[in-house]
Amino acid sequence: MKVIQATMTFQDSLFNRLHTFSEGYSVPIFDIFSFNGLNQVIGYAKYINPDKKILYRGECKLHDSMRPSINHTISSQRARDKANRRINKMITDALSDDIFSRYIRLSKTNAQDRFILESVLQHYGISTHCIDVVDNHWVALWFGQNKCIKRKMLNTYFQYQSRKKNFYELIDIPKNDEELYQYVVLIATEYSNESNGISITDNTITIDLRSALPSTFLRPHAQHGWIIRKNTHSPDDNYDLSENVICILRIRTDLVAEWLGNGKLLSVENLFPSPAFDQGYDVLLSRTDLFDDTVNAIAKYIY
Repeated sequence: MKVIQATMTFQDSLFNRLHTFSEGYSVPIFDIFSFNGLNQVIGYAKYINPDKKILYRGECKLHDSMRPSINHTISSQRARDKANRRINKMITDALSDDIFSRYIRLSKTNAQDRFILESVLQHYGISTHCIDVVDNHWVALWFGQNKCIKRKMLNTYFQYQSRKKNFYELIDIPKNDEELYQYVVLIATEYSNESNGISITDNTITIDLRSALPSTFLRPHAQHGWIIRKNTHSPDDNYDLSENVICILRIRTDLVAEWLGNGKLLSVENLFPSPAFDQGYDVLLSRTDLFDDTVNAIAKYIY
């Protein structure tokens, strides 16, 4: 895969700096000042990588790694082994459950189906070896524009809050303050469009959730949702995907708020359909015997 070179010039865009991940890989950050510049950079990324699938991840801040959620807070091999056993048991138990496996149309005898179920669990809030991405950059912009807040009561709930700043707030924020910006990470992966939306290569496993799941799972269709994970079974691996990043875009949140507007297509209600409409989500929530082990559970949202 080809990383966009820092020497490239694009319309309404400016090279900012190189960002070096903890694994040692460096990629350029470009400041984007218009949606024309945004579209041109993304178009160029696809042009120089014609045999790759370009996916996007919207983020509120820069991170020093592209590790999946299961490894975010793990600091020892013992903790990593414990987390791996936990998620593997959850997947095995779910695929062994006749009622659930028939509903989701996955089988415990099909090795690929384990990856598909893991991707479903990631997409609906459980920490796994996967990373959530999308193939629509406007959806990625929304995720960088809205911050996910965790609220702990008797149960744990999540709520997305807009990072949009009003005029008076903008006056008080220093020009280079990170609160002014959001990021879109461009990720290139090999994708051979194999059956059921899953592509397995030597380096990565990439899944188009819209093709891998029945449409009763509504959220992936609303979000243009994909999953990518490193193809490894080594217990020592941290599943970092930073070597797949080809560019990072930095954009002011006030610009993105103007571009996205107030339409319902890019809203919490549409991107995270409630279980009253997302039947697959409703089924996952109802099966606490399978998907709530006191550490991991299907995420619940405040709308």
